[in-house]
Amino acid sequence: MKNSFSVIIPLYNKEQEIEATIRSVLAQTHLPLEIVVVNDGSTDRSAEVVERIASPLVRLITQPNAGECAARNRAVSEAKGDYVALVDADDQWEPGFLEEINALINE
Repeated sequence: MKNSFSVIIPLYNKEQEIEATIRSVLAQTHLPLEIVVVNDGSTDRSAEVVERIASPLVRLITQPNAGECAARNRAVSEAKGDYVALVDADDQWEPGFLEEINALINE
């Protein structure tokens, strides 16, 4: 069974890293339903980098700085998938990560 995932990314001043993070999610062998990025009041060009990524899966939400937990909570409240998967704005996934998580859930 293919479960749907909402990938949650809290974002604060990760202009140099966020594109690689999102691209690693878009490279999954089991694509997520959506990627919800919450820009938590970044003062650099992080949001602009996200906006340049041409994918209908990426949704950018901007809020005043309230901290990483508040950004995650906001993203979870907006999520539409059966499951949420968290990734930090400066981390990357191997291409089979969500496929493996899906298989584990199905076991």
